[in-house]
Amino acid sequence: MSLDQLVDYAISLGASRAKAVDVAETIVFDERCRLKCFAPLCPEYGSNLLCPPNLPPLEEVWKAIKRYRKAVLVQKDYRLPSEKHRRELVADAWRDFNNLLSSLERRAFELGYVFAAALGSANCMLCEKCVGPSGACKHPLEARPSMQALGIDVFSTAKKAGMPISMPIRDTLTWTGLLLVE
Repeated sequence: MSLDQLVDYAISLGASRAKAVDVAETIVFDERCRLKCFAPLCPEYGSNLLCPPNLPPLEEVWKAIKRYRKAVLVQKDYRLPSEKHRRELVADAWRDFNNLLSSLERRAFELGYVFAAALGSANCMLCEKCVGPSGACKHPLEARPSMQALGIDVFSTAKKAGMPISMPIRDTLTWTGLLLVE
């Protein structure tokens, strides 16, 4: 299966946009992404299994990611209601997008991309409260680390791919994910 077929599959799953990209030319690594996890301090820092400092060192992660040559960058837009219900929708939208990424990763694996790995955005929201570093993940096959927690500058990466993210968020939330394939 070509990457174009995975792009089409992402769209069929509900993605607003998807594009095959070259890892070396598109993915932007920046330590400041992880710095934003603790300056200002994110409430998930240290308590979420897929958030720093519960992740491998950036150099180790970057070395592994750089072994991939291709990836599929995926975005899905979600309309935001009034402020009153925004928090609930963000978590629901994150879960929906995570399901899309999990399905895309599973499809890539089935098609022979044995090292397919999906990366999401923001902290994992599969559980209302993460078991934290002292417990075992309740959703090990669905949970994905975020690109930001792995030191990937999502805004610059999306811009380089021709899929810029609008900021500040007003009435539309755009989740961005990455499927690494080899």
